[in-house]
Amino acid sequence: MALYMTEVPIYVDNGSCIDGEIGSGTFTLPGKVRLDDDNQPVINVALKSFVLEYERPLEYGVGHEHIKLDLPTGGKKNGMVSAKLQLRPASPGRDWLFKGSVTALVIADLVDGS
Repeated sequence: MALYMTEVPIYVDNGSCIDGEIGSGTFTLPGKVRLDDDNQPVINVALKSFVLEYERPLEYGVGHEHIKLDLPTGGKKNGMVSAKLQLRPASPGRDWLFKGSVTALVIADLVDGS
C-alpha cells in the first residue's frame, strides 16, 4: 500500500450569491486504488485552501461561506473533484456575483506495484 496525494485546483467565475456555483477539476492517479473489505475504493477528498470574493460590490461584509466537495468518479485512475461554492452577503436577498478558487486535496491508498 502506498498513500498518494495530489492537489486539484478548481476555479469559479460569475458565481451567484443566491444559488451558488459548481466548479470541477480533474486528476490522474499513478496507480490502481486499493479496495477495502467492503469492496469500496480507499480514496477521499479534503479542502486544502480557498479564496472567495465578491465581484460587485468589491467590498462587503461576508455573511456565510459554504464549500462542499465531492468525488463523483470514486476510485477511478482518472477522476474528477467537484465543488459547490456559495458566498452569501450579510444582508439576505442580494443577487451579487462572486469569484474564487478552491484547492482540493485528493488522498488515495494505491495498490503496491500498480
